[in-house]
Amino acid sequence: MSKQKDGGSVFPMIDSDMNTAGERYYFPTGGISLRDWFAGQALAGMAYMFVINPVCVDCENAAKQAYKVADAMIKEREKLNDQL
Repeated sequence: MSKQKDGGSVFPMIDSDMNTAGERYYFPTGGISLRDWFAGQALAGMAYMFVINPVCVDCENAAKQAYKVADAMIKEREKLNDQL
């Protein structure tokens, strides 16, 4: 089974370590995936529709649609990066 491309980390936490010379260096680690962040942004945009028509709120479907939008955004982003 192939792993879902998630676009990498967004807003990573910063960790640190010492090198052999005793100097401290910092590096990003963890953080929310770009896919999850895109989905959250898409869902926030959809929330406006829920305010206009609260009868049509289907949270499960909204979540699925948000991730479809996120996947499309990552796919388009990869196309653009390939052109560079």
